[in-house]
Amino acid sequence: MKTAGKVTAALAAAIVVLIVSIAAGSVNLSPGQVLDILLSRLPGGGGAEVDANLASIVWGMRFPRAVLAFLAGAALSASGTVMQSILKNPLASSYTLGVSSGASLLAALVMVTGFSLPVLGTFTLPAAGVLGGLATVVLALAFASRLDGKMENQTVILVGMVFSLFVNAVLTMVTALSREHLQEMVFWQMGSFSGRGWSHAAILFPVVLLSLLALQCFTREMDIM
Repeated sequence: MKTAGKVTAALAAAIVVLIVSIAAGSVNLSPGQVLDILLSRLPGGGGAEVDANLASIVWGMRFPRAVLAFLAGAALSASGTVMQSILKNPLASSYTLGVSSGASLLAALVMVTGFSLPVLGTFTLPAAGVLGGLATVVLALAFASRLDGKMENQTVILVGMVFSLFVNAVLTMVTALSREHLQEMVFWQMGSFSGRGWSHAAILFPVVLLSLLALQCFTREMDIM
């Protein structure tokens, strides 16, 4: 019962935060207006009359960005939990094994070279980020296994930090040599939901959902590790 209560409280808090985040902006709205607009979009939802311009702002711009922020937060929290569980270190994060550094480096190279895959198009950049982060982790783990056959947590963490620092150094060099792309690279590393819509949420949602379900299936194995 205690767990159910905590989950219910967390969901209620998430809904409140979602509504408040949608209401805040250059055009201030009340939570009631946001609820009316969202309810009007539900199947068979009539409700109060809503302003078409406000409805466009809420449903077409703010709501998808808020959903994306929640999905990104869920993915980051889950990845942090996995890192901390496997490495048995409460300070472990995506920076520990060089995930963030590797993703930033390969994404920066794509920006500098202008490389684009015909199949992926505009999604070449995020795909490069995923590939760079994954490649860095694989290399770090492979190197750690060569140094320590038992793969002690301390060894993995130290090797991961070394790889992270090395990749960061290469990224700094690439940034210094490509000043015309400096702003683009910095903004990408900072992260932004500007200009994002439902098409992006439609891509991220199944990825996050399937990843969370897969992690849920391997919780016992990760605890054993």
